[in-house]
Amino acid sequence: MAETLNLTGSLLIDMGRPQDAFDTYREALDIARTVGATLDEAHALEGAARSQLALGAPDQALLLLQDAETLYRDLQAPAQSNTAELLAIIQHKMTDAPGGV
Repeated sequence: MAETLNLTGSLLIDMGRPQDAFDTYREALDIARTVGATLDEAHALEGAARSQLALGAPDQALLLLQDAETLYRDLQAPAQSNTAELLAIIQHKMTDAPGGV
């Protein structure tokens, strides 16, 4: 179920509906944590980070992505390389923003 919600969230981002995507990723995250599906949890966190970035909240995106990256690292999952790219994008947006890092 969490995997299906993660895929739905990805589609919603692609459709330009980041708030709906974020809500879907939150639901996926809750389910993944409940059933102990750590990889799905990491995917949901990464998707929620992408949603927050699209909503103009890079600070929230950064926190979510850091949590995802920790889980990917613990699982030794290859998706960790994707989070590094997104992390660089978020940090760039935060430094370019007025009053940024």
